[in-house]
Amino acid sequence: MINTSGYELSTAITNLLIFITSLILIFKIKNKSFKWFYSFILIDSLMGVIVHGIKMSSLLNTILWIILYLLFCITFNLLLHIFCNMKIKKVLIISLLSFIMMFGIYMLAIKKNIINLDNIVMLIYAIIIVLISLYKIIKKPFINKLYILGIIIQIIGIIPIFFKINIWYLNYNGICHLFTLITIIIFYFGIKKENEKALK
Repeated sequence: MINTSGYELSTAITNLLIFITSLILIFKIKNKSFKWFYSFILIDSLMGVIVHGIKMSSLLNTILWIILYLLFCITFNLLLHIFCNMKIKKVLIISLLSFIMMFGIYMLAIKKNIINLDNIVMLIYAIIIVLISLYKIIKKPFINKLYILGIIIQIIGIIPIFFKINIWYLNYNGICHLFTLITIIIFYFGIKKENEKALK
């Protein structure tokens, strides 16, 4: 059954937009590392459509969110592979360790009834990974300004989640998703620019 409640439905729609955009861009991207990154964004957004857009039991919703935490950890950490030259094996190990940490915080939040503790920690973790990636991009001899722009836009997109900012039919999750949509499009043009430079 489709979830027709305002914010949940609009969040599902923004996830769907990310899913469609990622699906289109995956076929245009030749860079293997970015292909993996966009593939995980594709899976993340599809899961987002399901958890936000479809009514289900609380237990099933919780299980899907736990799976999403693992997917989020891998997606964020793939930035370390792309921009920091970290080996995939190390990325997967860090992703597993960060997921175990997130799962522990999630269980603690339930036990102690601390609302949004797991979400806040996940956001802080994401910001740290993004800032490390930004630092590495800036340190490179040839700076791709599109990557920098994309990361800055994503950081701005995280702000509404911290302050629970809602605009019109969009809540903070939906707003963040729109910024993510812009980021992955800008990243695509950054990849395209690097490919054109390599052909010269």
